[in-house]
Amino acid sequence: MVAVTDPVYCAKKMSVSVIGNAATYNELDGKVTGEHIGNAMLQMRNEYGMMIAQIPLTVLDANDFTKEAGSDYTGIYDDHGTLHYLKNGWQQDTYTGLINDRVGWWYVKNGIVDTSYTGFMSNANGWWYVEKGKITFKRNDIVFGTVNGINGWWHVRNSQVVYDTTVANNANGWWYVQNVQATILSLHHLLNTLTNHF
Repeated sequence: MVAVTDPVYCAKKMSVSVIGNAATYNELDGKVTGEHIGNAMLQMRNEYGMMIAQIPLTVLDANDFTKEAGSDYTGIYDDHGTLHYLKNGWQQDTYTGLINDRVGWWYVKNGIVDTSYTGFMSNANGWWYVEKGKITFKRNDIVFGTVNGINGWWHVRNSQVVYDTTVANNANGWWYVQNVQATILSLHHLLNTLTNHF
């Protein structure tokens, strides 16, 4: 609907109304808003009250994507730029965690991919470093964050937290990694560690 200050149809004045409580119509801005799950009818009448158009409206549950995605669809569904986690066509709005979809692994929060999230998350395969809502499987670094309730520096290989003992570097310098957590090394300690370790 387009808001018009003085609506006309074929040079005649018309009125718009909604029959039923599933939706409302705002005459000032011309918007129809779904209010409740159900059906309504948008009606347009000329200045004499004669019906010139009728549009049926169906207001669906906000979590129901069965018409768009199908009732057998499970995975990440792109609804105009918002990525929803669906199961059998329904958004899983109580789910928070990692989801493996045909195009990758995603961090889902309350049924929607959270592209603002960067940090660690776990699943049955271990702890993973998530970047902007997705596991890239490309991150190889020493990364600060919270893993299993512990804040610290963690050794990440192919975006997964690895439990090993090694020496690795990042933008902050060289680190001695023992059983996954990293400790920054002084040059003297680094040389001693390298000599004893290798």
